[in-house]
Amino acid sequence: MLNKIKKVATFILTLGLMISVITPNRVIASENQYEATSLKKYEDLRIIQSEELRTDAVNKFNSLFQNGKIEYSEEYFDFDNIKIAEMNGEVYATISKNDSVLSTVTIPLNTNENFYVENYFYEKDGNFWIKTKQDGEVISDVDSEIQFVNNDEILQGIRELNDYAIQSQQRGLNVSCFLAVSGAGATVSGLIAKVCGTPCVLAPPTCIVCLGGIVVVGGGSIAADVWKCWE
Repeated sequence: MLNKIKKVATFILTLGLMISVITPNRVIASENQYEATSLKKYEDLRIIQSEELRTDAVNKFNSLFQNGKIEYSEEYFDFDNIKIAEMNGEVYATISKNDSVLSTVTIPLNTNENFYVENYFYEKDGNFWIKTKQDGEVISDVDSEIQFVNNDEILQGIRELNDYAIQSQQRGLNVSCFLAVSGAGATVSGLIAKVCGTPCVLAPPTCIVCLGGIVVVGGGSIAADVWKCWE
């Protein structure tokens, strides 16, 4: 039982840097500076392309949906854009909801374990709420204290973070961190900081909820570039 609890805690620690600034960028940075420190370990996370692994992921996701394990049915998810990521020798697959790219289901691929983690971002009282489930059980359901925006703005934020990372890698630290912590990108990075916070610090080395968000945004190198702004 203790062993499973440890595994659950470890897996709860993903998914994804997966918006116009609704909250001032300084406020977001201040609130999430502590959470951001836990993201440093994700710099080595990489997105991989493998048709074999993708097929394996599709089969495992289909099994979960067909057995009624996931809160939403499979038609709500984007099977065309399943992401495969590797970190510390472990391989994971992440699938996003069609109407909420940060809302994900993540599973391990290269182990015999059958854990699965669901992470849903939804609107309540004008804010993003974040519900995390492991093996169908609700682990947390909390107010992010970040104002809700639609999926199009989230996607815009992801594009901004990717553009920032590319410029940062090309020009070093000459590119202003303002690009990463303002506009749509600030909301996206703020939300992922929320799911990559205290639980990830308490149960390293891998947090599936956090990992999933970074995967959706584009990988560990992007995470590293963006979080440098808050160190």
